[in-house]
Order: sequence, then C-alpha cells, then structure tokens
Amino acid sequence: MKSTKNHVTLIGRLGNDPVFSRFENGQRLAKMQLATNETKRYLDGRREKLTHWHQLIAWGNTADIIKHMLNKGRHIAIEGKLNNHSWKGKGGELRSASEIIIKNFTLLN
Repeated sequence: MKSTKNHVTLIGRLGNDPVFSRFENGQRLAKMQLATNETKRYLDGRREKLTHWHQLIAWGNTADIIKHMLNKGRHIAIEGKLNNHSWKGKGGELRSASEIIIKNFTLLN
C-alpha cells in the first residue's frame, strides 16, 4: 500500500438543524448530526433496520454555505475526513469523540 488516506463518504439525512458558532478570530463553525440507515440480515431470515448517527462539523466557507442551504431532514451526501480527539472532563475522566469534518456536500432529493 503506497499511501493511506483518511476519506469518508456518507449519504443520509440531517437529524437536526445545524448549529453555528463564530469565534473571536473570525473562524466559522457548523455542527450537525447525520443519520444513515442499513438493514441487518440474520441467518434465521429476520431483518433489522439500524440507524447510525454521525457527528459532522464544517469550517469556514463550507460552514457559511451550510448555514444557507441545510436544515433538519435534508437528504445529503458528504465527503470529508474522520477526526478523533480526546480530553479530560471536569471530573478528570478521559473523554473522547469522533466527528467527520465536511469538505464537500451534495443536496439529494
């Protein structure tokens, strides 16, 4: 394997209206959740519909575009990269989160 890339592509529906922040340095941020669905099939023939929730963030111009184009329930395709980070909580416990940083998105039907 010559190189490894951190690339995520998902299609789903927004589970909430994006939440926007602007920082003192002028940087803009949009946060939202994306729901993706799949059907799990068991050996006995049963099927179960599973919903997975993904935390999404977008920075800068992408966040600005999202502010004007996306809302809860919107069907979209996103491309981005997976970001994992950890921190110490107020009680000193180690906390972690995974999120997808959006690079591009496409509106779907």
